[in-house]
Amino acid sequence: WTGDLGFNLGEEVTLDEMSFNSQAVNTFEFTVSNPNGQPDMNPENNTVSQEFEAAPQITTSIVNFELKTDQYPAETSWEIKNSAGEVVYSGGSYSGANTVYTETLEFDDFDCYTFTIFDTYGDGICCAYGNGYYKLMDEGNVVFAEGGEFGSEDSRPFERYEEGVVTADFMADVTSIEEGDVVTFTDLSLGTITSWSWEFEGGDPATSDEQNPEVTYALEGVYDVTLTVSDGTNNNTMTKDDYIEVDHITGISTIDKDGIKLFPNPTTGKLFIEGVEGANIKVYNITGKVVASYSDFSDKSIDLSGLENGVYFIDIVTDNNTITKKVSLIK
Repeated sequence: WTGDLGFNLGEEVTLDEMSFNSQAVNTFEFTVSNPNGQPDMNPENNTVSQEFEAAPQITTSIVNFELKTDQYPAETSWEIKNSAGEVVYSGGSYSGANTVYTETLEFDDFDCYTFTIFDTYGDGICCAYGNGYYKLMDEGNVVFAEGGEFGSEDSRPFERYEEGVVTADFMADVTSIEEGDVVTFTDLSLGTITSWSWEFEGGDPATSDEQNPEVTYALEGVYDVTLTVSDGTNNNTMTKDDYIEVDHITGISTIDKDGIKLFPNPTTGKLFIEGVEGANIKVYNITGKVVASYSDFSDKSIDLSGLENGVYFIDIVTDNNTITKKVSLIK
């Protein structure tokens, strides 16, 4: 997102769906830079991060719900929504103080769900006015979500997961490269995967049985990538058409048909950019951190000599589109 904001104003930004390897604990990091095209006088507060846990998975359709109210049961209610945002179950408010309520819920659809509990007073159900709690358990009464100490609301996601089903999926660390570059593929498949079979059109190797292979592309072109996964019984295949785009190395890299050019590449520091007057340009390092930015670009070149040797990504935002190019810095 780019744009201008007045003092003390904000804007809600909806991100595109993104693929990643889910860990037990994940971190989302958000960074702003060059506010309204100006250097930030207080850059120390420009990055925030938030940890989130992977949603627990259940393989049975039955969920046992248990709720103990505090001394103010009328303040408590809850709901469960599916991935479409539809409320599939709800309850409350309640009348019995310090009372245990139980329900058996059935989830026939294999989907992602979110349980949210509300307290109208804003002090949760534990522990100032009683020892209230909630528990979500599978059919065997194994707890997969619980709590009680929160403010106005508490949300817990979970997934009704189908055993014996595998779904192939993957991502590449970069999809627009130059001849001779190496691409690292990361498996994002779902299920109890025991084998992987990759096919890399135009790549070396052309096939692989590794989970996360590295592939070199020697010749200019646009290439498909196919992954087939198996759990020993069930198989699933995903093909991403025209997934890897390989440019020819000329020393002057033409980025798109509109005549935008960056050269030389590799560069020793000074990188000339043509055809981007008025564009917004950001330079990212290999970890995704913005290391330089230029608004309403009108110069002939940018200077990368103050950066460490390595690979950088130049993000060019024009009125028509956004273009990203990989550049090597070798001093």
